[in-house]
Amino acid sequence: LKYGDSIPAFDTIFREEKMSFLRYKLRRLGRFVWYRRSTLLNVLHIIGTPDVGGVQTYLLDLVKYDKQYSISRNLLCLHGHDGVLKKKFLGNGVGCFPCGIMPQDHGFRPYRFWKVIRKIIRIFFVFKLHRTIRYLRPDIIVCEEPSYLNSQLLVSRLLRIPFIWHMHNENQFI
Repeated sequence: LKYGDSIPAFDTIFREEKMSFLRYKLRRLGRFVWYRRSTLLNVLHIIGTPDVGGVQTYLLDLVKYDKQYSISRNLLCLHGHDGVLKKKFLGNGVGCFPCGIMPQDHGFRPYRFWKVIRKIIRIFFVFKLHRTIRYLRPDIIVCEEPSYLNSQLLVSRLLRIPFIWHMHNENQFI
């Protein structure tokens, strides 16, 4: 600083340090991205449904600080994209996108035949997930739902997007 220069605000210094840390982490993970102040960090959260739950209320609390830290969030719902909190997410600027593992049951007859067809179609979930994530183009994927975790890891690796697996219950796999 020279004599007469103004001292930058603490939040500006903090934001610059945080963005340089994110650049460093993304470079180490194999994806080199340059961020400017005007660029938003696109985060994709993979959840079950936007219904009432611990993860969803946690995300609603995080959304309050998105404008302050230049973050854009989207939700990818694996088990259905209708829920009680969907309107709150949309009201806060968070997009909810469906990407169901199991195709919806329409009650066609004979039921056993269509149940087998639905289970066979479930195999193509990887391709559907790849298409959806490629469309959304996130900078980071945060997995809140461990269903088909191997498929999620495979797709994120193919698209070269950093993947964070957030375990809410670490004793779940013991």
